[in-house]
Amino acid sequence: MKLKSLKLLFTVISLFQLAFYKAQDKITIQKVEVNGTVFTSTAYIPKNTPINLKVYFNIKKNSSPNEMGNNVKLIAKKLGSNHQVFVRTLGNFPTSTGQSVDYVLTENINNPNVLIDWQDSGNLFMTYTYGGSFTIVASNLFPLAFVTAPVITIPTTPIYNNTISGTVVTEYLTTGSVITGTDAKVPNNAQFKYYWQRKNPGGDWYNIVNGTINTQNYAPLASENRYHYKLRRAVRPINSDLDTGYSNEVDVQVRIGENKITESVSHNGTATIRTLIGSTPKGGGNVFTYQWQEYTSSGWKNIPNATAINYITPSNSTGKSFRRIARTTAALESLSNELTLGDLKTLGNLITVETFDSNKGILDDQKVMAGQKPVFNRLRTHTEGYLKSGSGHPLSIQWQSRTEGGTWADIPGATNEIYTINAPLTQTLQYRRNVASLYVPDSESNIITVQVSAEPVIEYNIISFDPSNLDHIMGSAPIGGDGNYKYVWAVDVHPDDSIGEIIYWGVSSGTETTMSEYIDTLPISSDEYHLTRYAISDGVWNRSNTLIYSVSGGIIQGKKAKATITVPTVQKTVVATVNNNELLFNFKNYNGAQAEVYLVNYSTGRSEKIMKPTISSDNSIQVWAFPPHYLQGVYAYNIVFNDGTVQSGKVIKK
Repeated sequence: MKLKSLKLLFTVISLFQLAFYKAQDKITIQKVEVNGTVFTSTAYIPKNTPINLKVYFNIKKNSSPNEMGNNVKLIAKKLGSNHQVFVRTLGNFPTSTGQSVDYVLTENINNPNVLIDWQDSGNLFMTYTYGGSFTIVASNLFPLAFVTAPVITIPTTPIYNNTISGTVVTEYLTTGSVITGTDAKVPNNAQFKYYWQRKNPGGDWYNIVNGTINTQNYAPLASENRYHYKLRRAVRPINSDLDTGYSNEVDVQVRIGENKITESVSHNGTATIRTLIGSTPKGGGNVFTYQWQEYTSSGWKNIPNATAINYITPSNSTGKSFRRIARTTAALESLSNELTLGDLKTLGNLITVETFDSNKGILDDQKVMAGQKPVFNRLRTHTEGYLKSGSGHPLSIQWQSRTEGGTWADIPGATNEIYTINAPLTQTLQYRRNVASLYVPDSESNIITVQVSAEPVIEYNIISFDPSNLDHIMGSAPIGGDGNYKYVWAVDVHPDDSIGEIIYWGVSSGTETTMSEYIDTLPISSDEYHLTRYAISDGVWNRSNTLIYSVSGGIIQGKKAKATITVPTVQKTVVATVNNNELLFNFKNYNGAQAEVYLVNYSTGRSEKIMKPTISSDNSIQVWAFPPHYLQGVYAYNIVFNDGTVQSGKVIKK
């Protein structure tokens, strides 16, 4: 978000807003190729000879995200009437504000003299329109010169000194070590920006959006490290004819993670069957082979033919120990936990505090002010799906609490696998979960302690917009606590579009920040953003007031969010669900509409158009299968209809 754009947004009258947004789009001719020869400044074209013309250009979208461009034209600018070389309708047109897409268009021209002015020179430029004939933007002029001699290649000095460090090995979902890059050099000391790019196996290069722009060095984020991939650094000159330069490629090798085994018990009507269930590992090449082993007097030995993801143990296995080896390409093999089969018991009764970031795990230092509820107040099974009875019978669950050193007491009504602390705390409390089932001993979980801080109440945690800088958020210095504070900032979108509060751990950890630092990295577009600051002192999380910023309505401070638009009698809705490995969209009351569906990876922010359906009824269902490289996690979807309306939401792939 540019400060200048924000100020203009608040000052121009609404009748000119659309034209203002459109005026911000930018189309740039980067280079021209004639019969296989590439020119980055002036293109030299032979006379009276058929030519193959390729135009490389970029469209950067800064206009309204609901607008879709088309009718891209290449025009030869002449003293007389200009000559239209070709008209194209683009696919993969940028749809999100700030998105930039490169294109290459080709045309065979039998008579290049139509491009020639009386001075044997001319210029090319490009335009595109929205809908009809209204031209939104014209590109830069690209000079042409015409020759009778063979085409002259104009050499340019490439970008140099652009190398990055070698292979990186990291743990699954763990921040990688820093990849260092040399100080790139650009001819004529032209200004440039760094862009770090990622390439998945079998995929294409794309920019990593998580804070890597104009960063000379880069440490791969934990969320990026799920399986092997390649990295490189792009050096893109600014206001220059030079092509983007790319560094060497670096392999990021992710060790195998989540190689866990647990026990499952079933009964076939005759005998009890004890199966070792293995989780699907993560990391490496993401395709795994297995080998089960048993511990013997001479050490760990392979079990013949035990190479499946799970292993059914022999009937005489009580007291024996087992483990599983997981292997994948380009990674060290991984040994699972070791499991000794004893008497039947309850499995997986380990509890944790659910936080904004599942990678944070248990917050042992979480505290709460007297008379308040903890921010992280949801207690659940540490690993979902692992709580089960060794006998295979249903579970009976009861949550309990006590004061430190006190007696455990049942919490009335707390009999589900998950428990939420909804009552304010006046003293430090401990929580645990008791689980019972037929034929197995009762199981007590680990203990979660929520401390009540003895420090003064945290007050005056207030944030406000800076009246002199619309991108700047000011924050007060709180009082109370132990006097030492750290901060995390959160942003959510309008409830109609919300995918939940997004916490930025360690980013702009000071008392103040800028909106654009967070809004520009959101994986979806919205008209409204809700910003909050958490002040943390002595383990207590204190939530500030919430600021609301609307793209169309400006700052909404001390007011409710914009009024909901009156819903027509026939409401058009889209319901999205995930069934196994399929994403289902139920379009209601959209008969005859056309749509484009975009899916955004919540972790990486990468957007992809997945379908372009024509809705054939008022209760139409469209199905799309997740490709194998789509991992588990949260995905946001944007559906753009041909009438300009947009439906957004989220789905979870398990």
